[in-house]
This record gives sequence, structure tokens and C-alpha cells, in this order.
Amino acid sequence: ESKGEAEGKAEVNGVGEAIYSFNHLATVSPQSAVLMAWLGVEKALVKLAAHHGISNNSRNPSKLSRLLRQHGKIDRETYSIIEKLRNLRNEAAHSPDMDMNTGQAIEYKELVDRLSIKLSPQY
Repeated sequence: ESKGEAEGKAEVNGVGEAIYSFNHLATVSPQSAVLMAWLGVEKALVKLAAHHGISNNSRNPSKLSRLLRQHGKIDRETYSIIEKLRNLRNEAAHSPDMDMNTGQAIEYKELVDRLSIKLSPQY
């Protein structure tokens, strides 16, 4: 096995390990998994804003998404999805008796992943 093949396998294994870790967290604590997944939205918003030269020193995701919307960098539908995901994240963070199961946490992560792709400057 060449060094490149070994590195490729390690990279694939790293992704597999990350998915396993998330799925495990979703099983143990769906709310914690949602909080972890939300970080992907925050990161994508910061990256998109930086790409377009939109400054927001607070890095507040709600303010950032609003600024991106006002500057025409995200459409109304995308803004709405971000807000819905943010509301679910806030509920997971602040409502201890929130009824969420593993499947819902994994679905939330899948939505975040698709949104993150849509928010990437190359999209």
C-alpha cells in the first residue's frame, strides 16, 4: 500500500469516525447532537459573510443571516430554513424536556449539511 493510499484511507476513516461520533452522540443525547450540528451553520454563515466582505464582529448567527439576506447573498427561503434550524437549536439548548429522538437529531444534521453546502461560496 502506497503512502497516498494510506492517507486516502485515513481521510475516509476520519469522515467515518466523525459520522460514527455524531450518530453515537445522537443516540446518547439527541439535544447535544443538535447543538453540535448547529455549529456547521454558524461556520458556513461566517465563511459566506467573509467571502462577500460582510463584517459582523459579534459572529452572531442570527445577525449574520439577516445581514446576508439584506445584502442579497441568501434568498428568503434559505433565510427561513436558517431561522427554523436556529429555533430548533435554541429549543434543544433551553428546553430540557424537549422530546427529540435519535432519528430527528440525525435528520437535523442532514439538513444542516445540505444547508452548509448551499451556503458555501462555490455553490
